[in-house]
Amino acid sequence: MDAFWTDAARALRWAAEDPSDPLKAVLLRWERLAATADRVVEAGARAARERGAFSSSLMGCREVQESLAGLVARAGLVRLGACRLCRLLERGERDRALLESERLDVRAGELAEEVRAVASALLGEPWVRTTLDADDGSSADERTR
Repeated sequence: MDAFWTDAARALRWAAEDPSDPLKAVLLRWERLAATADRVVEAGARAARERGAFSSSLMGCREVQESLAGLVARAGLVRLGACRLCRLLERGERDRALLESERLDVRAGELAEEVRAVASALLGEPWVRTTLDADDGSSADERTR
């Protein structure tokens, strides 16, 4: 798993070198989105724990647990997609990278929707308005790895 994070960080640094390149801009957008998902998982898990959502397997608690797990999984897939796109670009396979980025961008869009939905449910609309950017789901207070 450490190799995955090393590859993800390398892809992000490489993309940041030329954000005017549309494919590298996609890489940066995906990583911002994944970082925002991480932030929502962290804050959402804390809020859910305070409400006792981890002390029961009842339906409502299970839904909260599954929504947080879904964010973790989708953020990982988006990061994996970013690594894949980076590798294709490094090998000079720009046309293939473009095709794959279009397909993977669908998953990123699903993640953006899910981030907002989970944040709204667990953290409330005021948190969403002050923390998440309504246009792309990125956070003004995001973290990078």
